[in-house]
Amino acid sequence: MSKPTDQRLTDVECILMHAQKTLSELNQVIIDQGRQIDQLRRELKQLASDFRQVQDSNRPTRSAQDEIPPHY
Repeated sequence: MSKPTDQRLTDVECILMHAQKTLSELNQVIIDQGRQIDQLRRELKQLASDFRQVQDSNRPTRSAQDEIPPHY
């Protein structure tokens, strides 16, 4: 025997409410992840800048004494 129409409608409404709640939760997860990605990008940019500065400061400087004379 099939369920009465009222019960079927109630079941559909419950499923819809659950789907809407899940959609809202997933939307919040996406918003949070977007914020995390933005923060990670800023951190990565800063780390790359710091790394370049360290590389530049570790490069040996050449003085006139280190240069090989042209006649060698």
